[in-house]
Amino acid sequence: MSLDSIPRHGNTRYPWASWADGQPHWAKAHRDFTCSLEAFRRALFTYAKRHGLEVTTRSDRATNRVWFQFQQPNKP
Repeated sequence: MSLDSIPRHGNTRYPWASWADGQPHWAKAHRDFTCSLEAFRRALFTYAKRHGLEVTTRSDRATNRVWFQFQQPNKP
């Protein structure tokens, strides 16, 4: 998904609702996000914390991609 197709107002920079669907996703630098890989991963963790979710991430510097998956937390 290109950043150009996402409405830009307030904090609606990324398609968080579609990304937080529990499925694995990946995003590519300079196509899906404009910050560094590390900054994008921090944004993913911040979103997860604010919405009561957990997120798993993997970065691939060679391809400038971040793989991620949001999940509901496991409650004992």
